[in-house]
Amino acid sequence: MDDMVEYKEMYAVESAEHLRTMNDALLSLEKDQQNGETINVLFRAAHTLKGMSATMGYTNIAELTHKMENLMDRIRKNEMKVNPEAIDVLFESFDMLEKMVEAPEDSAQCDISPLVQKLENAIKRISEISKVEVIPKEGQPAVSVIKDKKEEKERNRDAVKSVQTVRVGIERLDSLMNLVGELVINKIRLMQLASENNFHILEETLESLDRLTNDIREEVMASRMVPLEQIFNRFPRMVRDLARKEDKEIEFIMTGSDIELDRAVLDDVGDPLVHILRNCIYHGIEPPEIRKQQGKNSMGTITLTARREKSYVIIEIEDDGKGMDPEKFREVMVKKGTMTKEEVAELSDTKVLNFSYLPGFSTAEKVTEVSGRGVGMDVVKTKIESMGGTVKIESMVGKGTKITLKLPLTVAIIQSQMVKVGKDIYAIPISNVIRDVAIRKDQIKTIRSEEVVMVRGEVLPLVRLHKLFGLDSNGSNELIVVVVEMNGINVGLVVDGLIGKQEIIIKNLDNRFLKGLKGFAGATIMGDGNVALILDVGTLL
Repeated sequence: MDDMVEYKEMYAVESAEHLRTMNDALLSLEKDQQNGETINVLFRAAHTLKGMSATMGYTNIAELTHKMENLMDRIRKNEMKVNPEAIDVLFESFDMLEKMVEAPEDSAQCDISPLVQKLENAIKRISEISKVEVIPKEGQPAVSVIKDKKEEKERNRDAVKSVQTVRVGIERLDSLMNLVGELVINKIRLMQLASENNFHILEETLESLDRLTNDIREEVMASRMVPLEQIFNRFPRMVRDLARKEDKEIEFIMTGSDIELDRAVLDDVGDPLVHILRNCIYHGIEPPEIRKQQGKNSMGTITLTARREKSYVIIEIEDDGKGMDPEKFREVMVKKGTMTKEEVAELSDTKVLNFSYLPGFSTAEKVTEVSGRGVGMDVVKTKIESMGGTVKIESMVGKGTKITLKLPLTVAIIQSQMVKVGKDIYAIPISNVIRDVAIRKDQIKTIRSEEVVMVRGEVLPLVRLHKLFGLDSNGSNELIVVVVEMNGINVGLVVDGLIGKQEIIIKNLDNRFLKGLKGFAGATIMGDGNVALILDVGTLL
C-alpha cells in the first residue's frame, strides 16, 4: 500500500512536468508551425505521459494521449501540415489531460469520446489537404532518428545524474528553516553575552560558530529556492486564451524565469501576477482596430521581466496599451462620493493612480468574467505587502503601464532597520526604508492638521510612532525620522533612536489573540531574549 502511495506521488510530480513541456511546446508550435523540433518535443512528452498512465492503470489518460500522438506523429513525419484546427483540438485535448491528471483516480469518469472523434476528424481533413501539398524530403526521417538518438543519450545521462538528487517535502524544509532560525537567535544571544561579560577567550570559537551558522543558513535557504519558471510557465497559455476571448492580438514576452525565489514567496506571488496580467489584457491593450487608428501596431505587447537586485527580486509587468488616465480615476472617486472635485484636483497624479489599490475600485464600465469588480489591484497590494514587498505603478496615457513588484528572496529571514520608540524596540523591513534624517522641531509645519517637513525639496508627511502606539517620548528637540515608502508615497516615521541594521528571524503573530490588528507583520527575538515587533508599513496607517 505504501508503495502505491509513493508511485502516485511520483506520477503526480512527473506528469506535471510533462504537461508543462506539452503546454510550452503547443504555444511554440502555434507561433512557428514549421519548427520540426517543437513537434518532436511535444510528441516525446505525450508518449512518456501515455506510458506512465498506462502503467498506473489510468486508461482514459493513456487513450487520449495516444490519439493526440497519432495526430502529432503524422505532422512529425511530414504527412500532414499544422493548421489552426489541429492546434485548437490539441489545446482542447491538453486541457482535458490536465483535468484528468489532477485527479487521476477519477479520470475514468471523464467522457473523452468527443475529443477522440475531433482528433480523428482533424487527421482525416488535414491529411486530405496535405496530400497534394507535402512531399517528404529524402533522408529526412534519418535526420530525425539521429536527433532522437542524441537526445536519448542526453536523457540517459540526466537519468544517471538524477540518482544524486532527492525530493524533499516543503514541510520538512519549513521545519529545517525554523530550526536554523532558532540556531541564529541563540548564536546572537551567545555573542551578546560574551561581549557583555568580556569573555575574550570565546571570541575565536564564537567567530567560527558565526561562520558555520551563516553557512548552514545559506544552504537551507538555497535548498528552498525555486526558479520563477514554476509559475511563469502557466502565463503564456493564460494570456493566449484571454486575448482570444477579448478579440485582441497580444505578443507576450517573458525574461528572467530562471531567477530563483524562496518557495514560500513563490507560492504567494502567483495570484498577484495573474491579476496584473488580466488587467493588462482587459484594461491595457486596446482592440486591434483602435490601435491602428492611433498609429500603433495592431498587436499589443505585454512584457513580464524578472531580475535580481541584492537580496530582492524585481518583477516588472509592462504593456504598451492605453495607459491609466488620472482624470478618469478622479471622475470615479467623485461619482462614488468618496471625494469632492476640489479634493481630487489637489492630489498629484501618482496619488490618484494609487486609488486602484482601494477595495472595490474599478474604471470598467461593465462587469465581465475577466474584470470589473474592483478586486484586482487590492489583492495585489495586500498580498505583496504581506510578504514584505512593495508595489509601484507607473503609467502614461496612450503609451502604457508598468507595474513593479519588489519581493524579498525569503520571508523567513529579512534585513531590518531596528528603531527605538519610547522604551520599546521595533523592526522596519529595509525594503520599505528610503533613508533616515534628523530634523528640529521648529522645522515642522502643519497643513490641514497634519504635520509635515520639507526634506530635500519634498514635502514629507510625518507620523509620530510614540503617539500611534500610545508610548512616552524622550521629548528631545531633535527628532529622528525614518523615511519609508508607502503606496508609492514617502512618509516620515518619527522615532526616538536608531539601533542599526540587523538580520532578523520572522516569527508569525498568533491570530487567535491578535486578529484584526494592523500595522505589524510579525515579531522577532532579540539577542537579549526580548521580543521586537516588525512593522508592516503598508497597513500601519
